[in-house]
Amino acid sequence: MGLDNIPIPRPCIVRKYALVDGEGKVLCSLVNCPYKSIPHAIGMLGTWCWLRGDVYEHIVDEATYGMYTLYQELAVDDLKKILEMVRYYKPSNQYDDERKYELIRYLETLLTDVGDSKEFKLVPWW
Repeated sequence: MGLDNIPIPRPCIVRKYALVDGEGKVLCSLVNCPYKSIPHAIGMLGTWCWLRGDVYEHIVDEATYGMYTLYQELAVDDLKKILEMVRYYKPSNQYDDERKYELIRYLETLLTDVGDSKEFKLVPWW
C-alpha cells in the first residue's frame, strides 16, 4: 500500500458543487469535477481529488530541499509554498518532468478550489 493525500474537506464541498447521497458520500461521477481533466496519479479509491502521494513525494522533497513532505498534514499556506518551489524545480529526467507538471496543475486547481480556507488541509493516508 502507498501514500495517498486526501483533501479535507473535499474541494467540491468547499466550493459547493458536490452532489452528496443520503449517507454523506460525494457522488464524483455525477458532477463536473475539475480534477477529472488533470492528468495525475489518483488515490487508491479512485476519487479524482485524491493525490497518489508516493508518486510525487520525491519531487516535493527535492524541490523544497526537504522542508516539506507529503507524509505530513499540509495547510493552504504550506501548499502555496510547495507549489512555488516546485515551479522552479528542474528534474533530472523526463519522467519527473512530466510528474512535476501534473503536480503543478493539481496544486493550482486545489488552491483555486479551497481559496484561503483555514479549515482546509491535505492529509496523508497510507
